[in-house]
Amino acid sequence: MSSQDDIQIVPSSLPSNPSETFYDSSYFTTNPNRELPSPSEIRDRYNATTEFPAFERPPPVMFPDRGLLVKWGTEVSIAEGQCLYFLKRNLSSEINVPEIFAWRQDNGFTFLYMELVDGKQLDAVWDDVSEDERDDICQSLKKMISSLRRLKQDPKDRYIGNISRGPSKDVIFSSSSTLAAGPFMTVRGFHDWFTSLRRPEGSRDRSPDPFRAHLIDDSDIVFTHGDLHPSNIMISYPRKGDNGNDILKEDSGLVLTIIDWHQSGWLPEYWEGCKARWTAEVGSSWSEIYLPKFVKMDMLGPELVFKINVYDRDLEGTHYDAWNWFVLRLGM
Repeated sequence: MSSQDDIQIVPSSLPSNPSETFYDSSYFTTNPNRELPSPSEIRDRYNATTEFPAFERPPPVMFPDRGLLVKWGTEVSIAEGQCLYFLKRNLSSEINVPEIFAWRQDNGFTFLYMELVDGKQLDAVWDDVSEDERDDICQSLKKMISSLRRLKQDPKDRYIGNISRGPSKDVIFSSSSTLAAGPFMTVRGFHDWFTSLRRPEGSRDRSPDPFRAHLIDDSDIVFTHGDLHPSNIMISYPRKGDNGNDILKEDSGLVLTIIDWHQSGWLPEYWEGCKARWTAEVGSSWSEIYLPKFVKMDMLGPELVFKINVYDRDLEGTHYDAWNWFVLRLGM
């Protein structure tokens, strides 16, 4: 990829007010008189459906007649809205993401007003997809991930964190520490923090963890989705067959949309592959056959096999095993 194809993200240029409305979005351009439901309306609509409301990340509230989905909660962040805003304005011809219409902050809750994607989650239809269609899906995803890697940081301001230079929102860190996950100025600094979490309670041992040396400190920092699970990949069905069933693919090709950018941000290059493998069923064809077709997995391969002694046991593994050691230690 040549340098002129790179797209630099400048955090200070992103919209960052507690309340933002994008009147140039399709929600308003298709109907200028349209209004957004207020935070109180969102709460009322949700509370009417449950006796035991959640607060951190309750289910999104949908308005199908408006093509609107509202993602909300105390753990929802403006950074996800900023990510959708930037991707839609800079890579819309290469990566399909939900269009962001607005966001609001109200009494500790963040509300993201976005496009309701018309389609089905990949995990719900995967068993019905032919092998040729699976290959097409993987090739489409590979192109999208390749386009995502065109996003670059200011070389003088490299960091690990979210799109707006805040802490990473990866769920791996959600219960690991009261300290924010960044931003970190170097991969080494991030690794030192990551590997220090959840040492055995009361431990005075400050010797290096035997797996620490097998995390790659000279890894590039790339913009990462952070949760490429099939449930976060939507397939749109352009038309119905003669029998009324959905047809996955036609001459124009299937339409894929990547959703749930909550965990996205700047992370070590290997993170995307590790997280995608970590969320997949162990030994599944998705993990072993299809993920390597669109996510860079060479850092997880046999060339990084190591042998160490832990608790008087001889162990060997790959970079993924070292990474997963620290994830498991967090109780994930």
